[in-house]
Order: sequence, then C-alpha cells, then structure tokens
Amino acid sequence: MIADLSDLSDLPAVWAYLRRIGGEVRSMRTAAVREREGRYLRDRAVIRLSPDGNVAVAPADGENAADFEPTDAERHAIKMEAVVAKWPEVKPCATIRNAPPEIADAPKEAVFEFRDSDGNITMLQVRRETSSGKAYVPWTYWTDGHWRKMEPEGDLPPWGLDQLKDHVTVFLHEGAKAARAMRRLAAAMTPEDKAALAAHPWGALLQHGAHIGWIGGALSPHRTDWPLLGKSGVTKLYIVADRDAPGEAAVPKIAKSLRQYSMTIEAVRFDARFPLGFDLADAFPDKMFRKGRYSGPTFADCVTPATFATRVGQPPAATGRGRPPTAPISLRPEFIAQWIMVIVGGKTMFVDRNNPTRLWSEDEFNTLTRPFSDVQRLSDLFKKQGYEATVPALAYEPGEASRVITVDGVRSVNLYMPPRIRAVAGEVALFEQFLQHLFPDDTDRWQVKRWVATLIACPGIRMRYGLLLASGLQGVGKTTLCEILRRLVGEHNCSVPSAKDVVESQFNGWIVRKRLVFVNEIYEGTAWTAYNKIKSFVTDDTLQANEKFVPGYSINNKAHFVLCSNATVALKIEASDRRFLIPAVTETAQSPEFWQRLHDWLDGGGFGIIRHWAETFVARHGNVGPGEVAPETGRKDQLIEDSRAPEERMVLSLAAAARELSVATGQPVVLVDHDVGAWLAQNTKRERPLYVVRDWLKAGGLNVGNDRLKVDGFKRQIAATTDVDGKGWGELKPYRANPAQLLEQEL
Repeated sequence: MIADLSDLSDLPAVWAYLRRIGGEVRSMRTAAVREREGRYLRDRAVIRLSPDGNVAVAPADGENAADFEPTDAERHAIKMEAVVAKWPEVKPCATIRNAPPEIADAPKEAVFEFRDSDGNITMLQVRRETSSGKAYVPWTYWTDGHWRKMEPEGDLPPWGLDQLKDHVTVFLHEGAKAARAMRRLAAAMTPEDKAALAAHPWGALLQHGAHIGWIGGALSPHRTDWPLLGKSGVTKLYIVADRDAPGEAAVPKIAKSLRQYSMTIEAVRFDARFPLGFDLADAFPDKMFRKGRYSGPTFADCVTPATFATRVGQPPAATGRGRPPTAPISLRPEFIAQWIMVIVGGKTMFVDRNNPTRLWSEDEFNTLTRPFSDVQRLSDLFKKQGYEATVPALAYEPGEASRVITVDGVRSVNLYMPPRIRAVAGEVALFEQFLQHLFPDDTDRWQVKRWVATLIACPGIRMRYGLLLASGLQGVGKTTLCEILRRLVGEHNCSVPSAKDVVESQFNGWIVRKRLVFVNEIYEGTAWTAYNKIKSFVTDDTLQANEKFVPGYSINNKAHFVLCSNATVALKIEASDRRFLIPAVTETAQSPEFWQRLHDWLDGGGFGIIRHWAETFVARHGNVGPGEVAPETGRKDQLIEDSRAPEERMVLSLAAAARELSVATGQPVVLVDHDVGAWLAQNTKRERPLYVVRDWLKAGGLNVGNDRLKVDGFKRQIAATTDVDGKGWGELKPYRANPAQLLEQEL
C-alpha cells in the first residue's frame, strides 16, 4: 500500500498517462485536459479514477474520447497502483488551521472561504497574480491533516451557501469575488459599507437577497454542484453573469441545471453601455452619473426572464411494436408564472409579466425562449398546457395595480407599468421658481400646476384636455417641463412623435399604451387638419391599435397631449374648443446658471421631490376631474382669434357693425344668409357654405332663426340683432341690410 498519498503524481503509471494526454491534476482522483478560450479555460476532457483503479474519460462536446483514453497497458498499470494506494478524503473544518504559507501569508482579501449551509469550510480559493493575469488557486483540507492545492471530489460548491438559511432570493454571480463584494455591500456592517450601499445605483434591491458565486469559469457551469443551491428553498434566482459572450451563454445552462427545483429565474444582462467583462463588483461607468446622481439603466431595465420552460418525464414502457415511445415534455409551472399568452387580432402574442412594455409574436417568443426549452416551438406547448396563463384581451389601465384584470367583463392583461421614481419629501422651491418663470400669469400657472399634479399623482384619471405651450422665444423651458413629466410618468409610458407622425402616419404606436404624448416643434397654424386629428385623439375613449409587426386590436385610450411650439400660431383653434389649456408662456430667457442649478437639483433627487409635491397638491387642492373641460385663458382667446380665416373675420366684423347700428338707431338690423354669402364670394373670390356663414354670424352675436323664410322667391335663413323665430318675412323685411352698405355706413 502506498502510504501518505499526496496527489496523483505519487502514482507513476497514472502520472505518465496524464503527461501523455496533457492532463492536469484537479483533485485526488480527478484530472482534466484544458485549453484556453479567450480569458477562460475550457475542459476538453475530464478523467476520473475510482478507488479500485478504473479510469473513466468524459470528453467535452465535439471532442474525440479516443484522444484521451489510456491504452490497455496503461489501464492495467494504473489499476495495480490504485488498489494498493491509501486515499485521504476531504474533511470540512470550522476554521482554517495548520495552513501552509500560501494561505497563511496571503492577504485577507485574497482568500475566499467556501462554507456549507452549516458554516463549515469545504474549500478555499486563494487569489494570486501570475504572468498571464489573476489566478484562483483551490485549496482543500483532508483527513490526513494536510491542505492541498486541489478541488474537492465531484462538482464544485458555490461560494456563499451559508447565507441561504436567511434568504429565499438569491443573486448568483460569476465567481466568488463579485459575490463576496455584493454580500459585503448588502450586509453594510461598517459605516463605509453603509455609505457604499446608499451610493450604489442598485443597492436598494441588492440588499434583499443572498449573494452566491459559481466558480470554474463561465465555460463550465456544468461543474457546479447545483443541488446544494436548488435544495436550499430558494424561490427567486437572479443570474448575474459577466458582460461577455461566455457569461451570456452560461445563463440557459444554469437555468437548465436548476429546472427540477421550484424557483423562478431571471437574468441580469448588461448591455453595451457597460464595459466588456463588467460584473457587479466593478464600478458603474462614470458616464452613467450626472453631478453624482445615477442616470443609467435601472435594475429592472437589465432583467430578462430565464426560467427553464420544460420538464422531460419518463417515457412509457416500450410495447415492442412501432417506434419506441418518446418521453413526455411538459411546461414547468414556474415558467408559466412568468408569461401570459394573449389573443391579439386573432393571433397569439406573449407578454412578460414583469415587463409588459412589449408584445412578443409567436416567432419572437419561440426564438427568445429556445435556449430555455426542450422543444422547437414552445408556443405550441403553451397553447396546450398554459390555460391558466391565457388571456383573451389586452388592456392599458394605469389605475390598476394587477397584471390580469377584468375590463368590460373581459379578462385582460394590463400592459401598464408604473414609473420607477418614488415620492421623496424635500424642498420644492426651485421647481416652483421654474413654473413661475415659465408661466408668468398667476391664474394660468395655477391651472397648469393642477393639470401637472393630476398627471403625476393620479395615473387612474384621464383628463379630457391637454396643454398647448407656445412662445416666440426658444429655450424658455417648455421642453424641460416635458422632460420632467416624462421621467415622472415613466418613459415607457410616454412617446415623442413628430407632428407628421401624428397627422399623417397610418401607424399609431406613438399613442397606444401611452399616458403622455409630447409633440415638440408643432407648426400647424395654417390648416385645420392637425387640430381636428389631435382633437379626436384627445377625445376618443378607445383606440384601434395599428402598430408595426403587431396585429390590430382595440384598447382604451389613456393618452394626454403636451404640444410645444415656437410659433405664435402653433395650431389653429376653434372658438368652441374644450380640449386644450393654453397658458401664457414667458418670452423671457433665464440665465444659464439657473438652468444648471435646476438640472443639478433634478439629478440630485428633484424628480422624487416633485412627485411628493404633486401628491401633496392633489391632496390639498383636488385633481382635475375626467369630465372637466379646458379652462379659458387670455392666450387661448388670442390664439382663437389668430386662427380665424379672413372670411370669418369679415363676417364677425359685419355682425359687429349690425349690432352697433342697432344700438345707434334703436331698430333691429336684419341680414339674409344668402346676401352675406354672395358678399363674401364677391370680395374673396371663394364661396363658403351657408351653414358656415350662419355659424360665423351666430359667433358674432346675432340671432339666427331656425325657420327658413321665403325671401325674393327662395327659402332663406335670417340673422338679426333681434329674435326672429316666429316672425314672418313681411315683419322683418323693412330692416333688411345690405352687407356692403352696412360696413360702409359703419365706416
């Protein structure tokens, strides 16, 4: 018997075989042939030696096992050595004892302790610098009282298992370094750690869970002892891989390894705004901060579903006839809990429960979930087995918190997602100063504040009028107000279409499932087309959605409009308009220093303070009700006047002349609609419908009769400074006025 076996190099036949195939000792009975792939090492084959001397070779996919198999002579020699060897075993320990200098002299930060759920050390990793970069050297303690540079036999333990007794939510990081850094941040035991937690962009979420690390590299998640994690009672797992291709590719492999356990899984995926190789132990890029305030993507922005979809059962017993029976495949309930299937325009679409801002077609859904499924078309399996997650209609109801609701008696999926900015009490004077500058008229400013506060604080209310902000001077703050509202309503609930999109485009995705539509630089004061189109959008309760690549469907309209322009007549407005609040906007520029202070304040927490202000305003003064119409303003009266056609102004002048003459003479003045129409056509070379002429006469303060009277042998309608209903033409004829002579007489 070989006493005091230190490693496989003590067995000459084993060692010669490993040198021949390029094998490296991994543990007391395990070796591996590896090659470098980028910054990771990939196993080409794993060789395991049993206590009785049998050699088992497990090649990686694409590798030829014959390249690594021992010869018959090698097998015989290895067996003869192995059966007489004395094999020590790994022994967990409560503390590090009898440590060699490589462990004892290493900096504390360089030593990573792997503890089991009982708190015992099962392995160490010591980080050290090498000529090719950083290396993590494994160490284990053995029954013979020695530490060895070896992994434990079998699969690798995750780092941080001792946290699981206190958590059911886990953040799974690539490597022990990131996991330990995040665990320290979340625990926040020192003043420095508490300050770091408060300053971390995602600290508020990361503190509510255990932080575990899988080791062995992104190319080898299969080497992890996943049952140690799966059997711990974890119900929610976030996989936080490094930002590189191997890290991304590891996600579905890990999800599949954990599919037998009842947990939902999501992946935290860092996009191109993060540097290559980024993990959560790294500092967030400087460009994501403005004046010390984080302005980059939220945690929710980076999360995608990653629960493995299917489970493969045991195949039925073979009958001996026909093809062998296949194993049944079923949807896992944890996967169904993450998705909703909805029928849209007669076609099947899918919605992510946690991020319903996008509708996924069947093909998109199948492509997205293919790495997490055992079938090609997961949508077909969902149709068969996902009844509990099937909904027949779509809804967008900002006042409802639930994802599945009933609208008009129909079960629907609510696609609304609330904004992520929460109310924070604070000094709001700078925002008030901004509003006072932008809207110098006290009454107008009060109405704008009421509208803004309702929009922010009352998502369940759809106001029936929008804002039209027009000023001749650029840079006064109109766009700044809109950007503030976008952040507080939630950018996913907003759109910024062009005027052309609104007026001409056949697609209306810019208004579907939106609470705020901001149209900047609108110059539509020369025709009624834009006003009539936008007025219908403001008024209509439902929309027939026409989005690119999405089947048509009907959904409630929850949009509010803010139109901005630097044109004096940005939009033609009719005299009876009820759909736009048009306040007076300043024509005075603010100093650059003021704008800098305002944006610094906003980036430093001002958005949360404005939300608190809005909620307080509504509580004290009430909100705009869904049945209210736009308040009248002096600026609106001016815009209505500016919107009038020249012909309308002529008729209004004619009506004013009739009223003045009637007052001067004490007698009524009577106008015939046909006379006025002919006079207009003669002077403008353009005929106007008589019903339009009568509306203008009525707008000018004249009484238009409901009855048609016979005048000059034809049926005509009469407008007069006195009541004409019930009177005959014979009674009114003496007061008939010629439009041209009437204006000349007044002049």
